[in-house]
Amino acid sequence: MFEITNINKGFVTKAGIPTIALNNVSLKLPNKGLIFILGKSGSGKSTLLNLLGGLDQYDSGNIAINKHSTQALKQNDLDNYRNGVVGFIFQEFNLMESMNVYDNIALANELQGQKPDSQLIYDLLKEMDLLGYEGRKINELSGGQKQRIAIARALVKNPEIILADEPTGNLDSKTSEQIFNILQNLSKDKLVVVVSHDAESAFKYGNRVIEFKDGQILEDLTKDENAVKTKKPKFTKGQVLNEEMIKQIQDQAKNAHKEGFVPTQEVLLEEQPVTFKNVSSQLPLKKAFKMGASAFKSKKVLLVFSALIVVFSSILFRDILRLGLNMKEFYLEDRIEQEIKFRKKYNHQKYANLEELKEKVKEEVNINWPEIKNRLKKQIKYLIIFLAVMLLISFMMIYMYFNASIKLKKKEVGSLRALGARGSTVSKIFLSEGFIYATIINILIFAFDIIMGFSFGFVYIYDLTKGQYWLFLGAGYLFAYVLTFLSIILPIYTLSRKKPIDVIANR
Repeated sequence: MFEITNINKGFVTKAGIPTIALNNVSLKLPNKGLIFILGKSGSGKSTLLNLLGGLDQYDSGNIAINKHSTQALKQNDLDNYRNGVVGFIFQEFNLMESMNVYDNIALANELQGQKPDSQLIYDLLKEMDLLGYEGRKINELSGGQKQRIAIARALVKNPEIILADEPTGNLDSKTSEQIFNILQNLSKDKLVVVVSHDAESAFKYGNRVIEFKDGQILEDLTKDENAVKTKKPKFTKGQVLNEEMIKQIQDQAKNAHKEGFVPTQEVLLEEQPVTFKNVSSQLPLKKAFKMGASAFKSKKVLLVFSALIVVFSSILFRDILRLGLNMKEFYLEDRIEQEIKFRKKYNHQKYANLEELKEKVKEEVNINWPEIKNRLKKQIKYLIIFLAVMLLISFMMIYMYFNASIKLKKKEVGSLRALGARGSTVSKIFLSEGFIYATIINILIFAFDIIMGFSFGFVYIYDLTKGQYWLFLGAGYLFAYVLTFLSIILPIYTLSRKKPIDVIANR
């Protein structure tokens, strides 16, 4: 399955210190079996698992998967490989809190562009002793139940490889035993690689145990059913123990769990290349919209504040557009309205006939139009400057809103990337959220138009031609969508370009 040759991987810590995670590691892993990778924190074991799963990329060396080199693969190719071949199980479960149990498991199929197999999902739930839990929310489950759901999600797409990072780290001993029994059973037909601190369980359940220290392999042992058991030293009652005897007892106690394991010799791999399974990730639009809409529940204050500012900017844009489309008629309509108000206020009887009044005002405007036009142009310039300021504020508010949304969804995004979703697939969630956000803005603008229309009349559109009217209406509503998507494109692009491990680790 895996042929790892002289792999090196380093990174720089937050403190700016260069660190070597893996140092010239070479290793072969077969097509099936339960392999444990042990080591203290920082030994390189999790880094190796991330490289095997395509969550991260190595600096030098090569990892061949079924005889196919991954040296030239880009991140999108690694995402496709993970989506098609790998089932990931994490210590923190990485389940979608916004989905129920059934939808969490079905998500693995949907990312492959397949219709979820309901019968298979129910069979897996039965196998995990969770039948009847399919409608439950994730926060209603215990740690052990969550981990079994994560295993079912990994299995539903029939992966060739299962990679488990500390799968029992947050579980009690009884539940841990249950999880290891499941993984041991799966390893009869698949390769299961488990990163763990638990040496006792590793030697109890594993076919092979590899221990790492300082980025290198310290020990590589394989279970040998025919190995001759070490004879225990016998001592008589009252016998005085010398230093050699004490050391012998200590060594035996220290290595008791390694009984039946011998140094790993040759690991046989497939002679001929196996077809490299490459499945591009997909996310149904309905699910993307549902995940995008769920974000609105947790940012209500920021949503209202940013929406009001964007609504104001949109209305201001429309007013400037209308003034630019029909400046003279706009001014004439405004002057007539002012004249009517003035005469009503002072009960002025001259030009009481409305048509006569309009003709008189129109005549005055025509005579003074060059001067009025210059004055209006100056006003438009000031309005455009004000609009530019409001656009900048709106841009920043939308940017802040979606940055907050991305941070809130980092865990879910990390889970999707771990399952095999490409950056572009994850972007659909936030683009859907952006569409919903802009639609809310336009609904508010429409409500404003209706209120203003019934309160003051719809005279503001009477002076427009049919073509100008549709341009005014279309541009006004389109404005909110354009502004929203221009504001969110940068944070979404930045997120989509990140390596999966950086998203999962919240770097």
